[in-house]
Amino acid sequence: MNTLTPGEETMIAALARQVRDGDWAACGTLSPMPAAALWLAPLTHAPRAEVLVADRIGPVLKSSSAQVENLCHHIFSYVMGEPKAHE
Repeated sequence: MNTLTPGEETMIAALARQVRDGDWAACGTLSPMPAAALWLAPLTHAPRAEVLVADRIGPVLKSSSAQVENLCHHIFSYVMGEPKAHE
């Protein structure tokens, strides 16, 4: 998985903050930063937000995949100011 730049992390965190608890939000898989923001929001401040990230004709991506969990953990650590683990 590619490493995010600090600017990308900041943008994802800023987008995630736009999702309020109880909101319904969706985006496509060709928008990776908004997708990461949608997956991050329920993990940080909007546990009842319903998010959908879908391919144009394929199934909805599940947030249980290892890559998504790794990405969300990385972003969560950045947003919360926790030290990042070195890979």
